[in-house]
Amino acid sequence: MKGAIALVSRPLVQPPSSTGVRSAVVSYNGLALRVTITYNGTSQGILVTIDCLYGVKILDSTLGCCLLG
Repeated sequence: MKGAIALVSRPLVQPPSSTGVRSAVVSYNGLALRVTITYNGTSQGILVTIDCLYGVKILDSTLGCCLLG
């Protein structure tokens, strides 16, 4: 039911460009993802990291229910 539970997403801060890291924040339908590309000298490869910050909150417990399966 609408209004029972909220999923909240916030974009993460991009690292400074002076560190040699490429980063972008992409948002779609309220869900924000940060994509960071770095060079990993230890394994001699490219490291791509995708991360996000989100949380869940019950807004009104009388509008939802718990399903057990």
